[in-house]
Amino acid sequence: MLMIKGLREHLVTVDKAANEMEDLLTEQMSKAEGITEELKRKDMFERVGRRNNLKNRVREIIYHDYIYI
Repeated sequence: MLMIKGLREHLVTVDKAANEMEDLLTEQMSKAEGITEELKRKDMFERVGRRNNLKNRVREIIYHDYIYI
């Protein structure tokens, strides 16, 4: 029972850290790559494509650094 509790706490901690890092990287990389509200107004489909690509790259970074250790 203690092992299950410890595992659950660990998984919650990893999940929280991964979500926080995902938000941070998404924000930083969006700024660095010019994925802005202005781009949304100019060319929504371009923004959506670039944003989806960015999300996939961020998830791969998170999986590598937090999940697949």
